[in-house]
Amino acid sequence: MTATDPHDERRVADALDLRFERADVVPGVVVRWAIGLGLVSVVAGAVCVWLLVFLRGREEAGDPPRPALYFSAEERQPQGVRLQSKPFLDLQTLHEQEREVLQTYGWVDPAAGIVHIPIDQAMRLYVERQAAAGGPAAAPAGTAEGRVPTDSAPVPPPAVEPAAAPPSPSPAVRPAGDHP
Repeated sequence: MTATDPHDERRVADALDLRFERADVVPGVVVRWAIGLGLVSVVAGAVCVWLLVFLRGREEAGDPPRPALYFSAEERQPQGVRLQSKPFLDLQTLHEQEREVLQTYGWVDPAAGIVHIPIDQAMRLYVERQAAAGGPAAAPAGTAEGRVPTDSAPVPPPAVEPAAAPPSPSPAVRPAGDHP
């Protein structure tokens, strides 16, 4: 059978009483199904939201009333040790305070006449005074042998050698067979 014309196929199908689908998709049916599915989704969502609101209202109605302090604007903190609430801000404030002490002039103790000066100027003055005193070879006052104490460990006083102790008498050696 060699059919080249599409109309011939139709005549052959009618003659043999063959039935087949003329169109794959009917757009009207697809649109109706989409509208129906959308409506069902919206109604189901609305029912879920209503149920959530209804059950929440019932649950809150069964709760005891909140105390008056709950509604106050006062922020009270419990007693005891607490963590820093803003550690980065605290660290920034600390660095600013340290920078102010290291880079400005100010009084440490006005009654005693003690002041602090910027660190750069203090280092410059220290070097000038060391050069005027004879260089770094001069030992600072109060230290032994030119060693300078640090914050972590003071310089120990120079070691004094103990006087030679008299020799102790050696115990008498007994023969192996003798027992006391």
